[in-house]
Amino acid sequence: MWMWVKSIRPDTIIFQINATSKDLIENGNITYDLINSSDYFFINQQTGIIRLKKYLSSTITNFTLIIKAFENDINLTDYTNLFITIINDDNMYFNINNNNNNCFIEENKIIDTNICTIGFNSNDFIYKLIDHMNCFAIYENNGTIINKKIFDYEIDQHEYNVTIIVKDRENQSIILSSLNLTIYIDNINDDYPEFLTKNFTTVLYLFYLSINTIIHTMEIINNDQLNLNFEILNDTYSSYKLQSSLKNFTEIILINSIITDHEDNLIIRLSNNNNNNNNTYLSSYYIDLYIHLI
Repeated sequence: MWMWVKSIRPDTIIFQINATSKDLIENGNITYDLINSSDYFFINQQTGIIRLKKYLSSTITNFTLIIKAFENDINLTDYTNLFITIINDDNMYFNINNNNNNCFIEENKIIDTNICTIGFNSNDFIYKLIDHMNCFAIYENNGTIINKKIFDYEIDQHEYNVTIIVKDRENQSIILSSLNLTIYIDNINDDYPEFLTKNFTTVLYLFYLSINTIIHTMEIINNDQLNLNFEILNDTYSSYKLQSSLKNFTEIILINSIITDHEDNLIIRLSNNNNNNNNTYLSSYYIDLYIHLI
């Protein structure tokens, strides 16, 4: 069994088969054929030297080559198997521990912000980026990925798939390795939620309301699609509750009977809920709305 690294270059000699004959007259008049795996290997029919035809795929871990030796004139044939194990040596070119979860950039970051470094400094090879969306670039010397645009989480995609190619520095037609990578865009609180209901709105009722009556409906702008909390800060008599009915709408509902004339000045607090959001880059935020109920 022979072992080779994945980054072995095309035209490298893999092995040489040497068949011999006990027939002294015809000894040496032998030709060789490769029965399988001809997509990746080829054999010199006269010398038995096996060479690599193209770069090996990352998904291949082994080969079993079947080689035929044919002795001319007397038509004698023999077969042998060559077992080859492929060792993945991507860690020579890529920082494997830097997994996809570490390749992210927050929205609104300026152009040329460093996103992640997936390679190493080397005098022997360079990095190239395949990005069909043309949103990113890469430093050839160490594989640091940067952004070519300012991202808006509310408008742009949240994930981008790119491919990093490692090339020989002296001969850039030679591809040494490649890596598929996902770059994530992170959301931040740059577009705070707000009430469309005007502050200090007065709601006037001229009769006593029944329980579960909707007193008032408030509309909210929530462009960042945050997890929001609503609470009444000063419901002295515990007469009301808040209920979210439709998206971006919240209602004030009466839950206890009002039997005497009185006024309520409610403070409705709207805040983002970081505890239920996996994105730790969202800052805390709240806004209060004052409602006058008569």
